[in-house]
Amino acid sequence: MDENKIDYQILPADLEFLKKYPLDLIGWNYYRPCYITKGDYQK
Repeated sequence: MDENKIDYQILPADLEFLKKYPLDLIGWNYYRPCYITKGDYQK
């Protein structure tokens, strides 16, 4: 991502959506291509 200067953001609303409706990474990447790692949406 950094190498290609791609500015990606994971919005809090997206994280809330994932909490309510878990998606597999393939389906999620289809709609919003980004890497999802442990973040503020996890306790």
